[in-house]
Amino acid sequence: GAWTISITGIESAPLVTPTTTGTGSAVLRLPGDKSTVTLTHSGSRNFVVRAWDVNGTGRAALAVNEIGAYQGTVILRGALLEITADGAWTLTIV
Repeated sequence: GAWTISITGIESAPLVTPTTTGTGSAVLRLPGDKSTVTLTHSGSRNFVVRAWDVNGTGRAALAVNEIGAYQGTVILRGALLEITADGAWTLTIV
């Protein structure tokens, strides 16, 4: 079907709040350079979380790569989060 693409600046990505929820894939901004977060995912397929360092190396660190339901705590370093999911997810800053 029809689709569109928009190229915008990093500042247009939603800012992670103390508890952020979503369904499906998303790109989010982290509030600082390092955050400890608890993540949950209720989908049945791949759940991937990458933290992108856009101010330094420009590389992504793979924080989570699981199939199906997930719950865990990770340390994220970077400016942007890339979430790939097929179900509902929750990110809570601890």
